[in-house]
Amino acid sequence: MHDNLRERILPLVFVAGSAYCLMAMSTTCLAQQLDQSAATKSVGETAPAVSTVGILGGQDLSRAKIEEIGLQFVFVVVFGGVFTYVLSRFRDYTLRKESELASLRDLIMQVDDLYRSTKQAKRMIRSRLKQSADGYEIDAVFFAARMEELSSTQLKLEQIRNVIRTRIDLFDGERRKRILTEIEYSESYLHDVVQEFETRMVCWSDACCRISSLCKTLMDFLVESRIPEEVEVDLMTMRDAYTTAERFRASQSIMSKMRKIDSGFERHKRISDAFMLLMIREMREIVLERQGRLSPGRLVPTPTSNPSLNGAARP
Repeated sequence: MHDNLRERILPLVFVAGSAYCLMAMSTTCLAQQLDQSAATKSVGETAPAVSTVGILGGQDLSRAKIEEIGLQFVFVVVFGGVFTYVLSRFRDYTLRKESELASLRDLIMQVDDLYRSTKQAKRMIRSRLKQSADGYEIDAVFFAARMEELSSTQLKLEQIRNVIRTRIDLFDGERRKRILTEIEYSESYLHDVVQEFETRMVCWSDACCRISSLCKTLMDFLVESRIPEEVEVDLMTMRDAYTTAERFRASQSIMSKMRKIDSGFERHKRISDAFMLLMIREMREIVLERQGRLSPGRLVPTPTSNPSLNGAARP
């Protein structure tokens, strides 16, 4: 950010400084010429015409002084306009960049809150689950309320995806494409979880809901996210890789392998969580880069206590 400011503001300051130097040099040269002209006229006149020359010389000097003051005024106005323009551009640029950083921090906080809310919903549901002959059962009213919360989370993720797609000032083309890929997986996974509840794949019996093995995505979300061994190494890479680019390549490898293993491309919570954490990391790096605290492509520094920069905790 500081380098960008320097590149944009220094040329404007150079123009303003050059204008000021030109004004000062022009005014000095003009004053010297007027003084020399007045002195030449005064010395070249004869003694009998001293009084007449004094009057005329005084008039010439007064006129020259007025012209000098007028030119100085014009130069001051021009310099003041240039200086005001420089300050205005600097202020507008600073405010715009601060607004962009605030928007990024807000997106980080929103995604972080949504990530944590899904974990909280899972814990609350698991605390009420009771094992039955063909799966699990849970209080229907309580379960419906938690599903409503998950549905709200999914809709908020969809809204954030639309914001990321339209805010071209916040993300470059490559990063926006990566972040959209990450958020789309997590948003689609939560949609699949809620859809199994909304389409009545969950059996309602009296005041209970029964979740059987037919509810594959719900079982993955609530009980245990079982994923093929082929992608475990890639998940570890997403968690531990040095750069964000390496983590994203691992995520692409996971998606490619899952399509080959499962033609229906069934999604999993562990992968969804990894994608959300990667998305938070991507946006956090953009903030740090714009603050001049991180060079593009380098490892994120040790997290601080600032939640807008730290992102979510590991699952």
